Amino acid sequence: GRLLVCVGVAGRVGVLGLELRPPTYDHHLPPRGPDGGPVIVAVSLRINSFAEVDEVNMRVVFDVYLRMEWLDPRLLMPSDLFNNTKPYLTLSGDIAHDLHLWQPDPFLEESMFLITMKCSMYHNKFPFDEQSCQFLISSYFHSGQDMVFTWKGQGITANPLIPDMLPNFHFTFKQYNITVCRCNTCLNVERACLKAQMKLERRYLNYLMGSYLPATLFVGVSWASFFWPAQAIPARTVLCITSLLSIISLYANVQQIIPPTNYVRAIDIWFIFCICAVASSLFEYAIILMIREKRTTDSTTVVKVVPSIDNTISSTGPASGRPTGVATNLRWKRLEILVERTTKIVYAVIFVVFTIVYFSLLIK
Repeated sequence: GRLLVCVGVAGRVGVLGLELRPPTYDHHLPPRGPDGGPVIVAVSLRINSFAEVDEVNMRVVFDVYLRMEWLDPRLLMPSDLFNNTKPYLTLSGDIAHDLHLWQPDPFLEESMFLITMKCSMYHNKFPFDEQSCQFLISSYFHSGQDMVFTWKGQGITANPLIPDMLPNFHFTFKQYNITVCRCNTCLNVERACLKAQMKLERRYLNYLMGSYLPATLFVGVSWASFFWPAQAIPARTVLCITSLLSIISLYANVQQIIPPTNYVRAIDIWFIFCICAVASSLFEYAIILMIREKRTTDSTTVVKVVPSIDNTISSTGPASGRPTGVATNLRWKRLEILVERTTKIVYAVIFVVFTIVYFSLLIK
């Protein structure tokens, strides 16, 4: 008879002493599949828990239960086994080894049990990034002509409590119907394999509330300084400088809790723009103070002094070609008002446009 063998890493069945192998059985050779083709090994994987998502070392650590099923027509199925209620036998890997049965030789590339899987992570869109990790199960020895892997049922299932274990990520798996992989440096160029992709989509609400919103408020505070009278020098200066120092301090704190990179991330662009926006309000006020100083200096009447014949000094009034003090004062005053009004509008428009473009490009 034919026997469907199910092997897992847990769940032993006491079958020691049961002779399933015919005399000609060779456990080194794989069985043949239907029509003499490669044996089909159905794989299912259950993710029990996540131990760690290490973004610094770019690795994901999780606990899995691996189960494989295949049909071995060479094995003997006793007629009274399980009272013929099911045509398969469930064994642990150790028992299958003790019985000297043929077993597939899968291994998870770049990983181990408890699986520590390498995952190349790119944080250029942080904190709106999605990380994709390739999950590849391959045969260590057999080629695609001897053995074929396939997903059984849903293929990969996960503990429903995983969302609580990964508060910062939304976790999904996608299986692919790829059964053969090429490896030019391996003994078999075309190996039996099975591929899946794990996607970790970052939850960014805490970054919006803890980083983006405070930075926006500091920019708003610096913009409010444009509505204060220019003569309130201490108050307006302290307001701009305090906003600038606060947003720089916030950015420094954020840098301590996010993955370090040698390239610019989305959150870096946001903070750099906000810092420049706050600093520009301070530069604008410096320009206003320069205009007011110029207005005070040039508003005085210029007097031309000439000596008389008897060596006495006399004045002749305003110097030729120079505007009067009243005209100069009016000109600088109009320039000051123009700069203040224009800055209010331009400052707000630029920040709103930048915010819309920024989030529209990053948030899906």
